[in-house]
Amino acid sequence: MKKVVDGLSTDDVWARLEELQLGVEQPELSPEQLRINDQAQEDELLVLESIFGDNVFVLDRQNGLRCFQIHVHIEVPDELTVSVNLSSPTALGTPDDNSLEFSYSLKVEHLPLIVLTCLLPKSYPSNFAPHFTISVQWLNSANISSLCSMLDSIWKELLGQEIIYQWVEWLHGSSLSHLRFDREIKLGFCAYSYIGDRHAISGAVSPEVDIPSLKSYDEEQHHENFRRNIHQCCICFDEFPGMEFVRLPCQHFFCWNCMKTYFDMHVKEGTITKLLCPKAKCGGMIPPGLLKRFLGEVEFDRWESLMLQKTLESMKD
Repeated sequence: MKKVVDGLSTDDVWARLEELQLGVEQPELSPEQLRINDQAQEDELLVLESIFGDNVFVLDRQNGLRCFQIHVHIEVPDELTVSVNLSSPTALGTPDDNSLEFSYSLKVEHLPLIVLTCLLPKSYPSNFAPHFTISVQWLNSANISSLCSMLDSIWKELLGQEIIYQWVEWLHGSSLSHLRFDREIKLGFCAYSYIGDRHAISGAVSPEVDIPSLKSYDEEQHHENFRRNIHQCCICFDEFPGMEFVRLPCQHFFCWNCMKTYFDMHVKEGTITKLLCPKAKCGGMIPPGLLKRFLGEVEFDRWESLMLQKTLESMKD
């Protein structure tokens, strides 16, 4: 099944949109007004694609209505902390007064995106707002419902106008502050099931699942940003895109050519004990798997033989 965002299926979204659509009685509009609305929708979608590019996904029409998704990247303030207070569960699966409590926190610079899915009725923008859902993997339904209420308020302020750009910009820049998550996002055990706005779709499972997911996403985005940006190699001092660098477990990084020369030199000269991170005073180990990628089969076999020889010699001592 195709996913909207990790853990959130399109089935959830379509079911909600159909439910929302059935809950609104559409007005009878003149052919001219229908034509004006249709042109306004087409123009708006073209503008959105030109602004947000690959983050806009035009989907198959639903009952003749335009439908699309926009992946909204959340603007994250500096030094944002995600924290959680957990209690060990009882046999019933819920914490009680005697449960042990512990806390965990981590700093993040990136948060999983917000997915805004819109279905445009023929009465939009002249009379009614788009039918929409907001899907977020890590937020609970109550918080997502609060975001949905703000989109409704923005529509009421700009009634009759194309609204989706304003929605996306607000979700991008104001979601965290609206939820009072400017400095810290607090996650925790939820002992009740929240039934709120039907526009809200949550993929949150539990802090034990959501925290590792947030951590993994942040690390992935750091890696992607590193690959896209230009960096200087501290050996040759030339600049290259991040994808042309090798990052060691110690987190120091060097360009591919310098590392290839460095590895070849030590294996050729037999000085394999010096095959450590080139950064001064680091001494971090080089993973064998990384060496194999650089050396090739023959030279890697030589490295293994030299390592075995050095190990045997140290055992004799």
